[in-house]
Amino acid sequence: MVVVDDEESIVRHLAAGLARLGYRVMPAHDAAEVVRLVGLDPTIGVVVSDVRMPERDGISLAEHLLAADNDAEALAVILITGHATLADAAAAIRARASDFLRKPFRLAEVVSAVDVALDRVFARRQRAAANLRRQRELQTVQTEAASLQAQLDAAIARLRCLPMLKRPEMIALSHALRTPLNAIAGGATLLGDGKHSSEADREYLALLRQGVRDALESVELVEEWHRLALPRPAVASKIEVRLDWLLEAALSRQRAAAAEAGVTLGPAQDDARALPCEAALLEHEAALLERALELVLKAAIATASAGGRVVMEINNAQSGWVLTVIARGGREAEMVAIPPDRAFPAAASAVPAEYETLGIAVARRCVELLDGTLTSWAGIPGIVAYRLALFSGDAEP
Repeated sequence: MVVVDDEESIVRHLAAGLARLGYRVMPAHDAAEVVRLVGLDPTIGVVVSDVRMPERDGISLAEHLLAADNDAEALAVILITGHATLADAAAAIRARASDFLRKPFRLAEVVSAVDVALDRVFARRQRAAANLRRQRELQTVQTEAASLQAQLDAAIARLRCLPMLKRPEMIALSHALRTPLNAIAGGATLLGDGKHSSEADREYLALLRQGVRDALESVELVEEWHRLALPRPAVASKIEVRLDWLLEAALSRQRAAAAEAGVTLGPAQDDARALPCEAALLEHEAALLERALELVLKAAIATASAGGRVVMEINNAQSGWVLTVIARGGREAEMVAIPPDRAFPAAASAVPAEYETLGIAVARRCVELLDGTLTSWAGIPGIVAYRLALFSGDAEP
């Protein structure tokens, strides 16, 4: 605080008394010095000023210091005088002085007035700081929301440039976009309107992020589906590919997602590590197969609820090999036995292609380009299963 009076003894004694009580006090002897000190040190919260001073009196000083009325730079002025009049008191009120003390006063009176003034100043400055933080948070939220909207608009523009989608694709895309677009609409409506807490804005922003992420993934899968229809360059020779290695590579990319979803990945049985399977494939065919494996695993993880399990096994077949992936959603599902190398139970039913996810649609396209098949089953509570078969001849396993 600053203590100002044209009588040096008053300044000295008042400043010393306040300092002994733990207050940080700067003495001044005229209004000009007070203005200079306040301008140099924004932490000053209270000015104790005499009313009668040469050149500029205390009331004029209070009017100057309190003119801005800015919470971020809140200040309080306490006026003291030895010649109190009703006119002075009224002028002090008009100048919005925090208190008006008559000389002679006791130190305790000054301390009480200073404490009240400091509390008000501190509260106003805290409120201003909180409002500033909120404004910055809102600006950050609105900037990211606009960026997410731009990403979504760009993805939709790419989607419009694709050839006309067929009915199964349209159904799959509709299913894939329904949930994320609802999240996007809800998050975008509630973001940054200033009516919610920072925590609520963070929740809405997370909702918007996830919705846009899911929508972008859906559009990218549709684009991938169409790219797979483009002709491939001819390659003269094939390479031997370890199918169990491709599966392990796909697994490694999905382990983090499985852990986040609370889903366990593992073989179908304790001794289910089959002998390594090999296939002669072109380089781009190996990439197609690895992509198909990854998408099937991703779909299985999404299907299995938290605490569920995704099991898989490669089996040699007469003319190729078969990979079975089973998503089990709970304890009851664990009790249902589905031998990977046999037909699925009659209670299970094949999922129509138009009702499958976009990921499975793309995986099936990859497998069909390898002259293989990908079939999915549902119908047993808590279980969805996928069977991917790759053939080396004309006969299916």
